[in-house]
Amino acid sequence: MNQELTCPYCGQQNNIRNVENYLGNKIRIPCGNKQCARKFEHHFEIINEQNATEVTGRKEYGKEAVLILLENTFHTTTTFHLKEGVEEFGRKSGTNNRQIVTEDTSISRNHFKVTGVRQKRTGNMKFILEDLGSTNKISLNGIIINNSIKPILTNNDLIKVGKSEMIFQYIE
Repeated sequence: MNQELTCPYCGQQNNIRNVENYLGNKIRIPCGNKQCARKFEHHFEIINEQNATEVTGRKEYGKEAVLILLENTFHTTTTFHLKEGVEEFGRKSGTNNRQIVTEDTSISRNHFKVTGVRQKRTGNMKFILEDLGSTNKISLNGIIINNSIKPILTNNDLIKVGKSEMIFQYIE
């Protein structure tokens, strides 16, 4: 799994590969901005090792993708087609037009966003997950995602939002 971390000194996005190798550890990361090049620390948290999800099919790019909100006591299964640009997700209310219609009050009205970026050379898309300062945060494959972590989603990633779960999938 890859994650994008923001340098606290210059704001540069740094792509960290194979994050699963760092789980439970604090590491020093050199900023990729040559003008900054300062090192910053980041702790890669594990929510609960028993609930961590083993993901296979680590596809990181595709032409199209979907987020599938899994059925639970609060809502039915819903599929969201992702496209280039920013898609914001949160609990729908009378004052916003966010995409998740649910009674799950543990989902914030402005919970997270997924940004689709098209690669010029191949035309493939990559999708970046970002928490929007939600009260209950989000987790990706058992790892809590805070505001400074912006992971690149891979095929079959499990996203937990409040008491609900979503699966990210590339479609051909």
